[in-house]
Amino acid sequence: MSLDRIVGIKKAKSVRNIRPIANVDVLVDAVYERRGLSGVKLSAYPLLFEWKPRSMRETSYPITVAVLAGGQGSRMGGLDKGMMSFQGLPLVQQVLERLKAQTNAPIFISANRSLAQYRALGYPVVEDIASGFQGPLMGLLSVLRVSSTPWTLCVPCDTPFLPADLLVRFEQALVEQHPENPWDILIAADPRQTHPVIALIRTALADDLAAFLASGERRMMAWYRRHSWQILEFAQTQAFQNLNTLEDLAAAIEGKNNGL
Repeated sequence: MSLDRIVGIKKAKSVRNIRPIANVDVLVDAVYERRGLSGVKLSAYPLLFEWKPRSMRETSYPITVAVLAGGQGSRMGGLDKGMMSFQGLPLVQQVLERLKAQTNAPIFISANRSLAQYRALGYPVVEDIASGFQGPLMGLLSVLRVSSTPWTLCVPCDTPFLPADLLVRFEQALVEQHPENPWDILIAADPRQTHPVIALIRTALADDLAAFLASGERRMMAWYRRHSWQILEFAQTQAFQNLNTLEDLAAAIEGKNNGL
């Protein structure tokens, strides 16, 4: 089926030759669903525009994104992992660029050192509300405290190959959530394993997370299990590869086993 038939109009030399379309959002989403035309520029149709996912337009389920870069870097010799260079950019910037291409959602960086360098990337930086490098949950809690949206998506700073449809898939899962079986946390997974540090979390759980951390617990899955959680599976295994050690980083630089 041609794009002309889906849209229901013919190419025209002027806007006057085309009837107005009542709901452009519905129309372009239908085109996307049928033909997978992500990013196609519909310039041949003057009343339309360049297609963007709903997450880059107005959405009924606003999401804040938290890029977690506040760790101690113990498996990288104590180095600031987010500032390690990969393909000419800091690792955290690779992740930010990956996310920025998918959404206009507010993005925060969770960091506890190299603060000037992180701020120079152009995003708000949130330091942990407690000192001592207490793990990703403390970074998450710190962003939950400043998030003004109902949902917060956390991702680590060392995953430069994140799926290009990460935000779209999470947003779609929100829309399709069954009212009789709601969840509070949605965790990314690939066919091999789950990835707890990549998860969409109800922002209202901040107080419960604070109580959990106050008890001395730090394990992400242990906290998730206190709530209703589900898995969101992606087909791309390599897209979730994290560069956790200097060896991982060197292998990725050499092009071994990366997600590109």
